[in-house]
Amino acid sequence: MCLSLLRTLVDMNVWLKMELGSKGARELDERMAAMKREAKERAERAKRTDVREEKIDQIVDEVRERLSFLESMRALGRGAAYEAQIRVEVATRLHELEKLGISTKK
Repeated sequence: MCLSLLRTLVDMNVWLKMELGSKGARELDERMAAMKREAKERAERAKRTDVREEKIDQIVDEVRERLSFLESMRALGRGAAYEAQIRVEVATRLHELEKLGISTKK
């Protein structure tokens, strides 16, 4: 933050406290503290949402990779060797999505 802006904000805070008196200054401090807490809570909620969305994207990518691999193996005539393993892995990933609240039913 620019030093002159910081000085201006400090001066405004001092002036407001002088104008409001001790009771008004205390109320102002409480309101400012509440606003800071709310801003911090909103930021943390947004962060949790971003992490959840990243996890969902990761799981979807993993499912696509496994299905693509299985298609490649089928094209080479080796799909039967991997079918059971890939089905289990995909089912596990789909269960992870359901735990995150994403419906995987058609």
